[in-house]
Formats: sequence, C-alpha cells, structure tokens
Amino acid sequence: MAYITADREVLPTVIGSDVVPLFYQHLEKIGEVDLIDIFLYTRGGHTLTPNRIVHLVREYCKKFGVLVPFRAHSAGTSLALGANEIVMGPLGELGPVDPSVTNDFNPDAEDKKADGKKPKIPISVEDVTAFLSLAKEKAGINNTEGMVQALKFLTDKIHPLGLGNVHRQYQLIRTMSKRLLSRHLNPETEGTRIDKIIDVLSEKLYFHGYEVSRYEAKEVIGLPVVYATGSLAKSMWQLLETYKSDVPLDTVSITGNNFVVDGAVIESSDLTHSFVFEGFAKTTKEGVSAEVQRSGWKVI
Repeated sequence: MAYITADREVLPTVIGSDVVPLFYQHLEKIGEVDLIDIFLYTRGGHTLTPNRIVHLVREYCKKFGVLVPFRAHSAGTSLALGANEIVMGPLGELGPVDPSVTNDFNPDAEDKKADGKKPKIPISVEDVTAFLSLAKEKAGINNTEGMVQALKFLTDKIHPLGLGNVHRQYQLIRTMSKRLLSRHLNPETEGTRIDKIIDVLSEKLYFHGYEVSRYEAKEVIGLPVVYATGSLAKSMWQLLETYKSDVPLDTVSITGNNFVVDGAVIESSDLTHSFVFEGFAKTTKEGVSAEVQRSGWKVI
C-alpha cells in the first residue's frame, strides 16, 4: 500500500482519522497475507490515527513494514513505530512524536483571523518540559519553593487546565508508542530498548522539527531500521517522484478560475483513493488565493 499526504503551503493535507475506513477497504481487497508494506510520505497529522491504522493493518498480516523514501514525520513516525521493520532510503527522515496541543484553555494569539476571532496558540509538550528544566538546571532552582514559584509563573501565562491537557497528551503519546512498539518488540526482553526509543522520540530531541536520519534512527535510537540501498533505494525514490507528479507535495500552481487539485492518496494494487480539492481561484493584491468549494476522498 501507499499513503501520501501533501506538505505544501497551499491546500496541504495531513494524516487524519477519516482514512481508517478507507484503509479497511484496501485491506479487505488484499486479504490476509504474510507481509504488508506501507509506502509512506507525510509531515504528520492526527495523534491517534497511526495507532488505529497499525492495529487494523496487523489484522491482515503476520509482518508489517513501512517504507520511508523521504519524510515520515510526527504522526508518520508513530505509524512507523508499529512496524517490524522501517525501510529507509538515504534521504529517509523520521521525527519526534511529541504533540502540540490546542484547546479552549490555550492562550490567544495577538492577531485576529478573518472572522475577527483570535486563534489559540498551540502548546508544545517539549516547550513546557523545557521551561521547567530551564528553571531547575540553568537557573539553579532546586528546592520546592522555587519550583512552586516557577510553576506559578507558568500558570499565570497559561491556564492550568491547558497545562494539564499538555501533560495528558504527553502521557498518551508515551503509552501509545509503547503499545505500538510492543506489537513487535517483547517488553519482557526488550523493555530497556522500548523505553529508550520512547524517551528519545517523545522528549529528548528537544525540537519537534528535528529530522532523524536513518543512521540515527537505527544506531542511536534503536529502531528496527533497514537501509534501502542500490536498486531498492532507487525504486523507492522513483516511486515517490511518480506520486509527486499526481499529488504535488511541495508546491502547487493554481491557475484559471476553477481548479481541481489532488492533496493525498491511499493506493493498493486494486484500489486508489485520492483526496481532491475543488474550487476557484481569485487574484488579490497579495496574489492568487484559493477558495475551496468541495473537498473529500474519491475513488479513481
């Protein structure tokens, strides 16, 4: 199977829960087999969807693999955690799985949206833990009273329930990661390895945009990475280039009044789903803007 989402600035797509029933349709056509590989390109998306995809795919196969020719960031990395092997090309990248959280208790941004409302500022799990580490390790606050003051300063800026939600998401991503890894690594014999992988990917890369090379993924973090070399690496890259001609990944040119643009694809040998944007373009002082009239998955 292949799962591609476009990470371009105009009309981007991400991993979303709407794909789970579509995966089911593909898997029903494939049937029960020994091995299923997913050819993956994505910058991330919904935190919980990879967990559902992995458990669904494993209903249909004994062994599960993920092929990463280039980017499989954030939720894409979470999906890869559930694979027996992660086949990475020379440009293959994984990333941290720490989420950014947005809810009603997040602080407001300064600038208003077109509707006059202020958007909520996402809170990164890494940023919260980094602040507390800064207070303790760099500022030298090593007593209870000092840490209480540091926490009070934080809660003066961010609603306590917003911080609570960040911690809940942190616990969630660690629990989910452990369950995904435990589908192919035995917690009794490889518990230390599992804990190390989770620690690094959830909190010890210190930047959500960190790009994890295949060497780091295998040799430093301990993931079950296989290096794609020679003809395999070349074939993986050529396949990605083929998808880029159908689903513009980096940029998309919208010309004319009406447009139809593909934004994502899920494909297997007998079935193809494409996420399609339909709308019209208009020219403003700032340039060309796209107004989407319809969007959704179609069988092609």
